[in-house]
Amino acid sequence: MIRSFHIGVKALIVKEGKVLVLKEKDIRGTGDEIYDLPGGRIEDEESPEETLGREIKEELGVENFEIKDLFLASKYEHYSKDGISYMALFYHVDIEGTEIKLSDEHFSYEWIDSKDLERIVLNKEKMHEDFRKAIEIALNK
Repeated sequence: MIRSFHIGVKALIVKEGKVLVLKEKDIRGTGDEIYDLPGGRIEDEESPEETLGREIKEELGVENFEIKDLFLASKYEHYSKDGISYMALFYHVDIEGTEIKLSDEHFSYEWIDSKDLERIVLNKEKMHEDFRKAIEIALNK
């Protein structure tokens, strides 16, 4: 299959007015910490929901969850890998409980609300603009 862009899926998990965000080292080798959301790239022959389910299990160690609605699709204008751009699909996801067992991909997590998001933006901490937009939508639902 020839694609003109990579497709990824991201989970917006909201509990008690807070969204789960993950932290990782910037993959571009800058050493910076960057905020992320659970999810990843769709592999061949996977549906978006299968990918998201696999990634939630791998990244969060969570087995009991429900993938809800797709609420945002966004093409990253300034991202290119191998000359191919990237598009992300954002889904609301409900998980059972709050116990998270992170994989090696991320070093910490936190539950953030609107004030935390504002702090992250004001402090110019690294978070992709589309993630910020998705979090704002999820918190205002």
